[in-house]
Amino acid sequence: MRFWKWHALGNSYLLVEERLEPDLARRLCDVRYGIGSDGVVEVVGADGARAEIVIWNPDGSVAEFSGNGSRIAAAWLGARAGTQQVTIGVAGRAYPAAIRDDGTVAMGVGDVEVGETETIELDGERIELTTVSVTSPDRQLTLPQAMRNWLDPHHDLFPRDIIYPPDQSADEVEQQNTAEMTGSQDSAVAAALQAANVPFHTKVSTVAEKSPAEGKLKPGDIVLAVDGQPVTQVPQIPCSQDTITSTPFATSTDAIDWPGGTS
Repeated sequence: MRFWKWHALGNSYLLVEERLEPDLARRLCDVRYGIGSDGVVEVVGADGARAEIVIWNPDGSVAEFSGNGSRIAAAWLGARAGTQQVTIGVAGRAYPAAIRDDGTVAMGVGDVEVGETETIELDGERIELTTVSVTSPDRQLTLPQAMRNWLDPHHDLFPRDIIYPPDQSADEVEQQNTAEMTGSQDSAVAAALQAANVPFHTKVSTVAEKSPAEGKLKPGDIVLAVDGQPVTQVPQIPCSQDTITSTPFATSTDAIDWPGGTS
């Protein structure tokens, strides 16, 4: 297997152009028996200045998004395509990126606002939290704001249609963001249960209309096996996020053996 090892702000990622499975991704990230990394960037396809990627976590689950992993993919693609402007596709969304003259990478994910640091107490321990939010797609950028960001070397401006697709309404973008956040939370729950050696099954949360799973699965079903192979992790289900949204679940009811298919 041919691979590259990159790092961004201390996060190291392997970048490969071969198809991965959860077990292989875990083995590659293992610092004792593998290469060792914080994740793997799988390049699904690259055409000119655009590439589609899948980002794998060290536990073999698929990440919804990673700023460092995506910027690494952008730097790799920029060097390969010989351009400073590239687009990286992750989980159905496109993110424009610019490779600066000093080699750093700026990626457009929306206008990010950082809130004040708050302190809470949890079980006698003080924890500091900082709220970070991305502005909504219906927010308008004023001319003074655009000029200030244009002159600021720490900011980059991108055409609005690249960040927010013109064929999607603000509500549709918010719904997609909510689904991605839910998926990230479910992945975190699955990783925690797996690390604690707590057995769990994958529960179907939603099934998209006109998808291969429609009529075969319904919300609440517990998937125990696919094509006779036991399912122990969410990534083992052969479907895209647009087809089925699944949730780790510590107990099982209405369990089924789903004949897998392509989505």
